[in-house]
Amino acid sequence: MEQEKVLQDILETVHFLRDNAATKLELAELRSGITSELNELRNDMDSRFSGVFSHIDGFIGLHQKLDTELTSLRAK
Repeated sequence: MEQEKVLQDILETVHFLRDNAATKLELAELRSGITSELNELRNDMDSRFSGVFSHIDGFIGLHQKLDTELTSLRAK
């Protein structure tokens, strides 16, 4: 009787795993999809930040020019 209960539990576990577990191929496809999405996100963030950095570089350049002009005016 006890042995039948153990066998029934094992069979139940096997059926659950068969119905719910992911295969190696499914996991590989999921990984591929996630990797693709991460690469798209990385490219999008790179393009957005490159625009921000160019604006910051422009602002720094203007600040340096202003500082140089102010220094020249004070020297006169």
